[in-house]
Amino acid sequence: MRSTRALLIWLIISVSAAEAFAQSSIRKIEKSGLQKLEQKDYAGAQADFEKVVQAQPTNAEAIIHRGECKVEQQDYTGAEADYTRALALQPQSVAALAYRGSARRLLEHYEAALTDFDAALALAPTHPVIFCNRGSTKFALGDTLGALRDFDRALELDPANMEARFNRGVVRLNAEQYAGVVEDMTYYLKVYPATADAYVGRSSAEFGLKQYAKALADINTALQLLPNQAENHLWKGFIEETLGHQQAADLAYQQALTLYGDTGRFYQVRGDWHDENHNRAGACRDWSQAAAAGSREAQATLAAKCH
Repeated sequence: MRSTRALLIWLIISVSAAEAFAQSSIRKIEKSGLQKLEQKDYAGAQADFEKVVQAQPTNAEAIIHRGECKVEQQDYTGAEADYTRALALQPQSVAALAYRGSARRLLEHYEAALTDFDAALALAPTHPVIFCNRGSTKFALGDTLGALRDFDRALELDPANMEARFNRGVVRLNAEQYAGVVEDMTYYLKVYPATADAYVGRSSAEFGLKQYAKALADINTALQLLPNQAENHLWKGFIEETLGHQQAADLAYQQALTLYGDTGRFYQVRGDWHDENHNRAGACRDWSQAAAAGSREAQATLAAKCH
């Protein structure tokens, strides 16, 4: 009897020791995955989290981290599935809701993404990054005012959130709030002075404010940073033309046309810009050129706007 009891005790101890060893091994693998994730070794990190999830199918954190790895490798559908699985285990997980919202936004499932961000903010109402992501989603859905409110709130909570700062500038440009665009892009450029898109955004706002010399200076800086952007050369040409510098405008337009490699696209875009700036005659001339080059978009635009 004593020997049987001793054997049972020994077996229990052995099983407990084996379980402890297994748990320790899993923790090491999970730690390795986190380190690789931080080092941007996303494939290696995902492989580690796969092992953890295989051993611990209810480990929601490992499932969430695996989803992060998938997002970084553009597997947005796989990431969405992981976050959904994590939420089945932890329905109140702010991280899983916010991450699934981001994955859905990248999949352009904007309504579903908005639902996730709303749920996440109901649980974490002072999280600036979630406000920023919801703002981007609202903008994609055409809710400009809602997007601005979310970016405003993100910046109230975290004035150093540069993504919110830049995105608010983009939305303000869309809303023709030009002074606000200049404010946001100037702030952003103090932190990230080599960002061509910020100079382009500020240039567009300055043009809207009729500050044409400043607009030209900013687009020139953008072109120094990214010299092969066709639309930026086109924008430079448009500013030069507005300033009456026709020779400089023609040079910029020629460079844009060379970079586009598509005559129809070049004239379509320039026509759109003329139209946005209330030069319908110039727009129709450009759209005619685009249509002659075979642009179906230009043909439709001509039929709708030029008679």
